[in-house]
Parts: sequence; structure tokens; C-alpha cells
Amino acid sequence: MRTSISEDERLTLLAPVAERLPGVYDAAPRGGWASVYDVSPDWQPVIGQVAENVFVDAGTSGHGFKLAPALGRHVAALLLDSPDPRLARFSPDRFAAHRPLRAGFGDRRIVG
Repeated sequence: MRTSISEDERLTLLAPVAERLPGVYDAAPRGGWASVYDVSPDWQPVIGQVAENVFVDAGTSGHGFKLAPALGRHVAALLLDSPDPRLARFSPDRFAAHRPLRAGFGDRRIVG
């Protein structure tokens, strides 16, 4: 398992920052971290039932924490069988039905 990035990767990631802050090339790296980036194939949340008595609210990437209060109310209503009809667009079955959401990030999608 790799625990660092290559020099080529570092320079590729650094280039956009260096356009605005040229001095960054002289900065000394001090470490970093990595984790799972929780997004769906269309970069939109997945909210709904996936099996009998199994519900999901995932794929919010870094926005999950700030959206949790509002999404929590919506998911609670979903569990009580009184969902907001607007949640239907986030249904997990949209991928099998080839209905990804077209909001947010233009042509930036996960390759895979």
C-alpha cells in the first residue's frame, strides 16, 4: 500500500495553486492525510430504500455534516412512510434505471 504521492503527482496537484501563489513551489511539505471521498456516480446524494427495512442516506461527500439536520428530518419522514416527494429524485434505483441527476458539477463525474 502506498503511503505517499509521487513527485509527478505532487507537481500536478500543485500547479493550479501555484498559478495564484507562485511561492508555494518553495514551501516544504509537512505531511497530509487521505480518506474515502463519499460521492455517488452522479455526485448527488443517494437517499431511499435499498431493501426491505433498509434505507440509505449517503454520497454527500463533504456536505453531509452541514446537511445532516435537514436530511435527518427527511429520512425520518421517509422511515415513517410520509416522504417528501422531492426526495424521489435521489432514489438509489436511479442508477439501474439510467436516470442520473444532471445537477451540480457539469461534466465532472467519477470515472469508473
